[in-house]
Amino acid sequence: MNSVFKVAKESVTIICMSLIAVGFAWSEENTEEEETASPWIATPLISSDPKLSTSIGGLVAYMHKFDDVSPASMFGLSATYSNTDSFVLAGFGKMYFDNDKQRALFAVARGTIHNDYDDYLGSGMPLKTTDELNFQIARYSYRVYGDWFAGMQAISSNYTVVLAEEIAQSAFNDTSAAVSNNELIELAGFESKALGLTIEFDDRDRQRAATAGQLLQFNNMAYREEFGGDISFDAYQLKYTTYLSHGDGNVLAISSNARWTVDAPVAAYSSVNVKGYTRGQFLGPHSADLQIDERINLTNDWGLIAYAAVACLYGETTEGYMSCSDTDNIFPSLSLGATYTINQEEGIVVRSEIAKGKGSSKGFYMTFGHPF
Repeated sequence: MNSVFKVAKESVTIICMSLIAVGFAWSEENTEEEETASPWIATPLISSDPKLSTSIGGLVAYMHKFDDVSPASMFGLSATYSNTDSFVLAGFGKMYFDNDKQRALFAVARGTIHNDYDDYLGSGMPLKTTDELNFQIARYSYRVYGDWFAGMQAISSNYTVVLAEEIAQSAFNDTSAAVSNNELIELAGFESKALGLTIEFDDRDRQRAATAGQLLQFNNMAYREEFGGDISFDAYQLKYTTYLSHGDGNVLAISSNARWTVDAPVAAYSSVNVKGYTRGQFLGPHSADLQIDERINLTNDWGLIAYAAVACLYGETTEGYMSCSDTDNIFPSLSLGATYTINQEEGIVVRSEIAKGKGSSKGFYMTFGHPF
């Protein structure tokens, strides 16, 4: 596994150096021209962890402003491929229009996932699976008063609910819309169709790299057989994030997240969703976490990041009650890395970082955008 991390880190170094060289070349060619940011963005996507080894891919996105008031909208395509011969293709759009009175997003994903478990969900039994991923989401919200938005959302997926909601949240946050193949280790999937409401308060100064303000999001997803799904249950999510500027361009971002399920099957349980852990490896009916991300500005292009988090799984299961007072259900996380800004106007960055959780949980990530 050390060789995997070595290869991943060497690949990232080469890619980053290439990006810097391209950036310097572009700058020198335009020193006598009016500087205009390109609407196109391209970045590699890399991840590596002990569970499912290495995944590599890329993302291409196009930025467009529908009016002078609305933030820039983004439309993108991404693809990732892992050394388990799995691949995921995804397309997404995040739109702001009507002088930022209306917001909408969509995301679709297709892929083939090959999983090879030495110990399937702690059963002690090995298992190999091949799954075809088919996922789509749509969300619309309207500014109802001040910085408050309300709207509706819909999700359809033939894979696990945890994965579907991960892709949805990635698209909503303008991060890597195609979830890394390394994270597709969930229980066998099933058809899930859901509708829900969303409520949001957002007074951030920038959508993709806020330096001040707050974001509060609450939504529910009602999965129903009547919609064409295989089972009926409910899921609720709450997220609060605040941004504190300090020093010369430094930002401390603090985010707290919670997810609750009602009558959900194990495949739709909540998962640990902090860096260093493979999504779906640890599951419980409910989850809560606190994440802190220190973003240190070094130059206009370069920065450092220091991340710390702790997550908890809890709730009643068939085997008993999971409690946050039990250290087996507590999941700490630490991460260190660097950022490179690829779009100054929108504050869009590429993050490269190494994360460590408890036990053998760890990972290397090269991702598009901040996690929150």
